[in-house]
Amino acid sequence: MAGEETPPPRRTLGDYAIHQGPRHFSSIAVPATNRALEMKPTFLTLVSTNQFTAMDHEDPQTHLATFYELVGTMGF
Repeated sequence: MAGEETPPPRRTLGDYAIHQGPRHFSSIAVPATNRALEMKPTFLTLVSTNQFTAMDHEDPQTHLATFYELVGTMGF
């Protein structure tokens, strides 16, 4: 009939596990280089001790500035 709407298709639980929304891509660019990069344990320790946990007292802009400073010390 003209006024009836068709019901939406049935969805399984697996359908709900698939991301349907817009994709958000990272703004961090991977450097274009052919040589292998070495991640030193000291650098990994610095990054892991300065993780952003989104607490009320943390400023995301300050965290990013610190992260970029740490990455800048690697020297590609």
